[in-house]
Amino acid sequence: MSRIEVDTPEGAAVVLRACNPACARLDLLSVARAHRGQGKARAALAAVAAVADARAMTVHLSVDTGFGSHRAGLIRLYRGAGFRYVAGSSGAMIRSPRTA
Repeated sequence: MSRIEVDTPEGAAVVLRACNPACARLDLLSVARAHRGQGKARAALAAVAAVADARAMTVHLSVDTGFGSHRAGLIRLYRGAGFRYVAGSSGAMIRSPRTA
């Protein structure tokens, strides 16, 4: 899987990888502790969405609380960015591309 460059705000990092020309996987969304609570995760997800939409790519992810995040908060964050649960999964979410 090739990595897709995403311009994120200071203190935020994402790893977005192309699965194929129409699909990408968000492997990492992280915000440094000193930058939390400033909307940087939301801004980073908006940047991911903009890149995916420009390429007409569906993005999928798994909700992971391994970095100290709270699951309910992550789910609200992802839903706010247009992600929805994949039926029958235990935490997989997907966002379809939006066109203008």
